[in-house]
Amino acid sequence: MESLGDRPALGMLVGRYGIMRFSVAGSGGDYARYGEEAALLARECGDARLRAAIGTFPAYRHFHAGEGRAALEWSERILEEVGSDNVLGRELVGYSPRVGAFHVRAQALLFLGRLTEAWNQISAAERVAEESRELEVFTWMQLTRAMLEHACGRPESGLEHGRRSLEIAEKLDNEASRMASYAALGLAHLVEGRPAAARDAFRESATISRDHRVVRALLPQVLAGLAEGQLALGEATEAVATAREDINLGNAGGCRYNEALAQTLARLMLRGADWTASSDIRSRSALLEAARQRGSHEAIAVPPGLVLGDDAHRRPHRRRVACRKRGSLHI
Repeated sequence: MESLGDRPALGMLVGRYGIMRFSVAGSGGDYARYGEEAALLARECGDARLRAAIGTFPAYRHFHAGEGRAALEWSERILEEVGSDNVLGRELVGYSPRVGAFHVRAQALLFLGRLTEAWNQISAAERVAEESRELEVFTWMQLTRAMLEHACGRPESGLEHGRRSLEIAEKLDNEASRMASYAALGLAHLVEGRPAAARDAFRESATISRDHRVVRALLPQVLAGLAEGQLALGEATEAVATAREDINLGNAGGCRYNEALAQTLARLMLRGADWTASSDIRSRSALLEAARQRGSHEAIAVPPGLVLGDDAHRRPHRRRVACRKRGSLHI
């Protein structure tokens, strides 16, 4: 194809192959490799549509790898290409690159611990997604919103957003959106202090991913939430097994954020730690060590139930107070 001079088509083919490896095989590494190669091919073409569309591949790749700075840089590149055009490049990837860039930007700010900015960005992203009828991307955004609520320990209508996202996913008949919606509901239930409902939602999300082989690279994030719900319910054996699987998948998939959370949960459980303030130093140490082992030098926003050792599921108010006191919780 390249010998025939059709580099734009080659770029799309390479990028889509990376997405397939990411979704079906759970390979963040392949997503990274092919996404960057596709972006390089697009850069050599004089087509702004192509550059914006293919730019979403490495942007979402860094998003799913937990690499906040790189994800933020790619989102800015896309926004420079598209300006205020919500349509440019959409026909090439099936969604608006501008809306996708807003989503990536919100998630990147979360990873960097810039939580106030992340809240503002996800609210703006949702508005643009709804105005431009980008419903599939809107369902992806609800998982980011739920992660923000979980990181801050404050409910912001998460259950309402999660349920609406699931309704949209059902209308779209989209398994990837269903998986993300159930994961968002699981996090919302955790924040609301409903670990049993959270466990069930995370199980449903994991089942969809495994049975339909969709977005398998997100499975570590789902398992981290499942382990937290199991731990809150006193299901220690199940929680340890889930966290161990999560560590292995997170390591293989290449997401530092998810692996670090799983490492923290597993170490706290294996040491017999409870959701008490005495876990503060140990959980910080475990998370920092896990992040460093993955080569991350970025701040990582962490749920205060882990960082502060709060018994968050029984005292959600303390989680909200802790978030207000500390602001951007990161290490």
